[in-house]
Amino acid sequence: MILVISNIIFLLLGLALTGFASWIASSHFSHFFLANFVNVLFAAGIIIVLVSALGLIGACSQKKRYLTPYLLLVLVCLAVQIGALAQIGALHTGLDSAQALQYNEADYDSATESVMSWVKKNTEHTYNEAQCTLSATPSIGEIITCTSDNSKWFEAFVNTKCSTNVIRCEANTDPAAVTFCLCQNALTDELKHYSNPVLIAAASLVGFELLLLVFVMCLCCIGRHNKQRQPRCSLDERLHQQPQAQFQYAQHTSVPPGARDKVAPGTVDCVAASQAISLV
Repeated sequence: MILVISNIIFLLLGLALTGFASWIASSHFSHFFLANFVNVLFAAGIIIVLVSALGLIGACSQKKRYLTPYLLLVLVCLAVQIGALAQIGALHTGLDSAQALQYNEADYDSATESVMSWVKKNTEHTYNEAQCTLSATPSIGEIITCTSDNSKWFEAFVNTKCSTNVIRCEANTDPAAVTFCLCQNALTDELKHYSNPVLIAAASLVGFELLLLVFVMCLCCIGRHNKQRQPRCSLDERLHQQPQAQFQYAQHTSVPPGARDKVAPGTVDCVAASQAISLV
C-alpha cells in the first residue's frame, strides 16, 4: 500500500512538472530561461511519470517482471539526484566563498569561478532578453529600465536590491555585465535563500527513495518466498488411484500392467499440458 501511494504521488508530481515545463515553453517567460533548463524540466517530468507508472503496476501486480526494472530505474534516478544534490551543495559553497572574498575575481578558486560564471551567464541572459537599459547615473530605484513583456520582476529586483556603486564595476563596459557586477551580493543572498530549502527537499527526497528501494526489495522477497512455499503437484496413493482432472500426468518409469498401485508416489509428477505424455 505504501508503494502504491508513493508512486501515485510521484506520478502526479511528474505530471505537474511536465505541465509546468510546457507552460514555461509556451509563455512569455520562456525567453528568460536558458533552453537547456526548460528541456531538463520537461525530460525530468516525463521520466518521473514513466518510472512511477511502472512502479504502480509492479506494486499492484507484485510481479518481478515489473518490480525488477522499476528497482533499477529508481537506482539510476537516485544516482542522478545524489549528483544534483552535490551540485546544489557546490553552488551554495561557491556563493559563500565569493561573498567572503567580496567578489574579488582574482582570488576565486576554480569551483567559485565556475559558480559565479554560471550566475553571470544567467543574469546577462535575462538582462538581454528583458531588453533592459542601464541608467547613465544609477541611483536607488533607477538602475535599469526594461521594456520586454513580463520583465518588470527583473527590473524591480535590480532597482530595489542591487548596489548603485558603479565605481567598482568600471572595468566592465557591457551594460549586462555592469548590472551583474552591481547585483552580485543581491543575487548571492537570493540564491542562498532558495538553495537551502531546495537542498533540504532534495536530501529528503533521496532518503524517501532509499525507503522505496527497501519496500521494493521486500516485496520481491515476499513474492519469491510465497512462490517457494507453493506445494508441488506430487501424487500420493489416493491421487494415484484417482487422478485430479485439472492436472495432466507423466510417468517417470514404465511399470508392468497391474502394478501401478505399487508405484512410489515420488515417481509421478504433474506437468504442464504442453509437456505431458500419456500415463502408462
